Amino acid sequence: MTFRSQDGETRQTRISTLPAEVFIERFLMHILPKSFVKVRYYGLFRVGARQHLTRLRTQLILQQRKVELLPTDDERPEPDQHEDLRCPTCGHALRLERVLPRQRAPPVPELVASCEQRR
Repeated sequence: MTFRSQDGETRQTRISTLPAEVFIERFLMHILPKSFVKVRYYGLFRVGARQHLTRLRTQLILQQRKVELLPTDDERPEPDQHEDLRCPTCGHALRLERVLPRQRAPPVPELVASCEQRR
């Protein structure tokens, strides 16, 4: 069977020839069972949102690179304001181990400290 199709990337029309069984198999892959809905028609995957989706993907890549470029625990200077922290249970001085980066997630404590006595 010979048919015309358009290349999604280049938008050029091309002519393809396939055996009838292969054509029918490929065609039937696009037919969904009853009561199923194609997700690509909604939300970020709809045709009208391609620019928005591209922009979001770019922002995610930049955010990932930004996180990778953060200094490691050894390179971070210890802030002076956290030097006088005390363990609420025993009252001994706490040692700052690392400062966790801010995330858009449920609130988490910013400081991870350990009691000098417990070590």
